[in-house]
Amino acid sequence: MVDEHMNPSAFDGMRGKNEVAPPAPASSPSHLDAGDLAKWLRAIVEHSDDAIISKTLEGIVTSWNPAAEKMFGYKTGEIIGRSILAIIPPDRRNEEEMILARLRDGNRVEHFETVRMRKDGTKVDVSVTISPVKDDAGKVIGASKIVRDITSRKEAEEAQRMSDARYRSLFEYAPDGILICDPATRYIDANSSICKMLGYKREELIGLYATDIVGMEEAGNIEPALDVIKSKTDYHREWQFRRKDGSVFPADVIAAEMPDGNIMGMVRDITERKQAAESLREIDERLKTVTDTAQVGLVMVDGEHRYRYANRAYTTMLNIPTEDIVGRKVADVLPPVYATQIRPRLDRAFKGERVEYELTVPSAVEGGKPRHYAVTYLPGMDRSKRVVIVMIVDVTETRRAAEALRESEERLQTVTENLSEGLIISDINGKLIHWNRAGLAIHGFSSLEEGMRMLPEFADTFELATLDGKILSLDQWPLALVLAGGRVRDMEVRIRRHGMDWERIFNYSGEIVHDASGKAVAFLAINDITLRKQAEEKVRNLNAELEQHVAERTAQLEAANKELEAFSYSVSHDLRAPLRAMNGFAGMVMDEFASQLPAEAARYLGRIRHGAMKMGELIDDLLGFSRLGRQPVKREEMSMAAAVRNVLHDLAPECEGRAIEIKTGTLPDCWGDPSLLKQVWLNLLSNAIKYTRGRDPATVEIGCETGHGENVYFVRDNGAGFDMKHVHKLFGVFQRLHLADEFEGTGVGLAIVQRVVHRHGGRVWAEAEKDRGAIFRFTLEERKSI
Repeated sequence: MVDEHMNPSAFDGMRGKNEVAPPAPASSPSHLDAGDLAKWLRAIVEHSDDAIISKTLEGIVTSWNPAAEKMFGYKTGEIIGRSILAIIPPDRRNEEEMILARLRDGNRVEHFETVRMRKDGTKVDVSVTISPVKDDAGKVIGASKIVRDITSRKEAEEAQRMSDARYRSLFEYAPDGILICDPATRYIDANSSICKMLGYKREELIGLYATDIVGMEEAGNIEPALDVIKSKTDYHREWQFRRKDGSVFPADVIAAEMPDGNIMGMVRDITERKQAAESLREIDERLKTVTDTAQVGLVMVDGEHRYRYANRAYTTMLNIPTEDIVGRKVADVLPPVYATQIRPRLDRAFKGERVEYELTVPSAVEGGKPRHYAVTYLPGMDRSKRVVIVMIVDVTETRRAAEALRESEERLQTVTENLSEGLIISDINGKLIHWNRAGLAIHGFSSLEEGMRMLPEFADTFELATLDGKILSLDQWPLALVLAGGRVRDMEVRIRRHGMDWERIFNYSGEIVHDASGKAVAFLAINDITLRKQAEEKVRNLNAELEQHVAERTAQLEAANKELEAFSYSVSHDLRAPLRAMNGFAGMVMDEFASQLPAEAARYLGRIRHGAMKMGELIDDLLGFSRLGRQPVKREEMSMAAAVRNVLHDLAPECEGRAIEIKTGTLPDCWGDPSLLKQVWLNLLSNAIKYTRGRDPATVEIGCETGHGENVYFVRDNGAGFDMKHVHKLFGVFQRLHLADEFEGTGVGLAIVQRVVHRHGGRVWAEAEKDRGAIFRFTLEERKSI
């Protein structure tokens, strides 16, 4: 089971945390003879919770421990001699080839997460560490593989991902608005409900402050609210909010401080509640007016039908003074027509019966207009004598109010019937009891009778589906969801009629409401958004076409740039031969005919040679600049500090004999091409050293500033500087801001810096003041996480 060439260190830390380790040998593994060492290794293999497998370089299994049997379901006798491919899913066979290739080169494969296959065909998530097995001569003859089952960890990661997704779904689709802000009240997250409530897009709302969305008069309440929230006290208050269009609306706010110090607020628009409260207030005022003006009469009559008591309201009703009523019989006070109606009712009341009826009489103060009274006879006792309490309530105003309400309902019905939005009402059992005119029209109904059906009956007429074509079962229809107790908000559904070329897209909103009698009904509002959706589809198509055009133009631009680089390289390369000839022949003339040449001719030849050499340097720099466009960027994790040390070492000769101080700060590592970034530092630092000639002392500072999620590397000097009005020329090829007599150079170095930085996805810029020095800064694209 154990390969004799296995390295004991390959098993370090591989046993399960609950496993009992095999007995340790009396001496360390390095002092054991071969037999004892093999026993010790075998014990580790046998007791390991991880599968430990050996195989040849051809992938043939040579050893298989008990943990491997348990993990993959193959007994040792079944798998030894077979290909390791038996436990590798067909779609991952290429992994084995890559692994074997690395092993043949003597390399290890560590903590490689993949999927393997059990004997019964089920998959298992594993982490694999594979080490080459070498013979005594150091030749790789096989491999030792340690396999750990990471299914539980993967399931935990998936559970966490699902939990995060559920939280985000609850956050995003909550009917109430939800805002999250930092302690300075700058909003960092918002759900769709609050965006719709305020009229902002999410990206517009993020970054605003509380003062941007609350009413002007609320600004002074923000700081006190923050104090309450930060004190961990429950916060619940009504606020005035300001929409993007400037309109203001009331909302209930519940806020609390989150564990990370940010603040979450839940916002509920209470406009409708306020309007309802205002309506109730108006009704209360009307009722109070009715109560204050109502003529509610109270009288007490004894067994002889004689008045024992009458209140002022009653006397006002009869327009008779109190003294002309109390003590007299009812028949003597009231007109005979009413007295004869009252007598039998009083007799019934004296027998213990509660009597109620309504009386209509002409009003003496309203020109004979009828007034209506609700009359109640209540049996009672007064000083051991039977009496009847008579309560007369003037319900005339109530009657008139009822008539006004009826007229109001008729007006509301008129408005409802003329709305462009469809409205339907169903009873709690799914029976459609009301359609407005628009609701009938958008469904293609010509009469109300077509719509007055039970919900399931509509399945014979309509088919509902999601926008992507998934057919909705009846219990997923918007009205069914409302009847089940849910709330539907902006549910977009594709609807078509069976057997007809008729299809629409509707937007549904609805919930359970209660009518005036308190009876629960399902209310559904429907908007036909077919034309809007068709317009949105056209916009998406236009955007796709625009992106295609942009991609084509980008490809054309890249091709043109490549052609330009190739042309630059060709021209520079073809110029070198004539320049070498010019310089060579001029040198030969000076060497062989120096004694015969006039001094002026020798000077001219010297200038020719100097110009040829200068031109050669320019061509060399141009060739180098051109090569940058074709040289691939080979990124790796690299030390910027080490790169700077190497460049300063190369530039040391240029600093000899000068009073120059070079300060190097902390330089974070980066993800880049070491050879290309060395060119950046070489050009920036050589320029800093060159342009500080004449300064005593000269200072050069190298460092990095961190901010806004990126590292900004810089080189600062106290040299000649330059005029910022020429900064736009700084990074151009052959652009120089100083005379060649002052400072040597070809004007290509900063162009190389810019090209390398841009190829690393970064930016480069400079700031300077003439004779006061300069600072060059650059950034690099961060490594993308996998």
